[in-house]
Formats: sequence, structure tokens, C-alpha cells
Amino acid sequence: MAQQQCNMCSNPSKGHCKVCKCSSYCSTECQKADWPVHKILCNQLPKFATPPNEAARRGIYFPVDSLTPEFVWVETQWIPPDEYEIGFEKIKQKSLYLGKDLEGKEPLANYIHVYGNVIRSRERQDKLTIYMRDTALIDGSKPNRSIARVLRGDATFYGPWSGGMLAMKLPTLERDPASFVHMDTVDFRDVVDTFRSYGSSVKISDMSQNKKHTGPVSPFDGELTK
Repeated sequence: MAQQQCNMCSNPSKGHCKVCKCSSYCSTECQKADWPVHKILCNQLPKFATPPNEAARRGIYFPVDSLTPEFVWVETQWIPPDEYEIGFEKIKQKSLYLGKDLEGKEPLANYIHVYGNVIRSRERQDKLTIYMRDTALIDGSKPNRSIARVLRGDATFYGPWSGGMLAMKLPTLERDPASFVHMDTVDFRDVVDTFRSYGSSVKISDMSQNKKHTGPVSPFDGELTK
């Protein structure tokens, strides 16, 4: 098994968070830098270890009226292949997270695909998708409070973050992967950094991860990742 990368600088990891057992770090300095974001979902992840059914996928929900993003079990539905399309998995009821459209029906969804993290100067081997209601910017939707809280004013450009939003993960970089896989705290960092860097024209190869942070220390076991 390849050694896991540090959540903050992509160097080889030397230890992981002993609460969520997911996010890894090369040093306590990087662990401290991640803590203001990581602590939001760290304690939630162990409670979402086991899906309630075979169709449930762990997503990250950004409520419009709450200050706290949260893990959620998203019910999916398998759409069988036909003569025109391959089989694929879709979110069964997007309105639970994005809200209904102006006619009170299931909304059309817009989305952002995340293939990497420009702030951390790294690419992903899978694909994150952030869903939002297609009309959120023109239908009077309120600004998303949970995203504003996570960003705390630190963003290149405060993007189109109105209404509820949902982040999900697909297992490969292919255009049409068949099924979703579970989101985790490493993915949360990349989603937050996507919000933070939205609107920037900087490419992954141009970014530096040398920015220093300080803050409270999260649980960090300092063990080598096996």
C-alpha cells in the first residue's frame, strides 16, 4: 500500500488523527494548520462508519441556514443501462439538500467537479462533485452560512454559494464513473480549499503550500502510517 500523503502539504505522512483515523500529517505543524477546518467533521466521521443500507453513500452537506457542515447518508438510485447510456448511480432526492425549485419540484442541479487542490498543489486520483441548485443565484436563495463559517472571510472570491449544497465523490477521473463512494475528512479539506480558491486562475503547479498557521492542537498519534 502506498504511503498516505499529508493533508496539508502532500509530503509523506508520519501519523494520523487518532479520532477520525483518516486525515494524516507529516508533522504537528501541518496538523495544527488543518485543525480549524478538520475539527468541524473529525468527531462525526466515526459515527458514519457503517452505511444504513447498500444504497447509502456518505456525503458532506452544507446547510444554507446552519453554521456547521455535516456528514449525511445520501440515498442513491441505480439507473440500469440502455441502448444509449451506460448504467449509473444518481442521487435519489437532491431536494433534501439543495431545496426544491420555484414550482416545489425536484431541482435541476448545477455542479463543480474537483480534480485537485490548487492551494495544496496536488492532483486527485478520483473526482469530487459539489452540487448546488441551478437557480440558486436568481431565485432569492440566501447565502450559505455553513460555507461562510468555514471560509471565515479567507477566499479569493466568494463564489456562487447560495442555497444548500452537497459534496459527493466518484472513484475515478473517468467522465462517467458508475457509482459514488464515501466522502471523508481528507475530501472535506479539498472541498473547503475549492471554495477558498474559487475564481482563481492559478494552476496547481503554480501554487505554494508554505503558508504557516497556528491554532489549537487536534488529537494526533504521531505513529507511522502502515
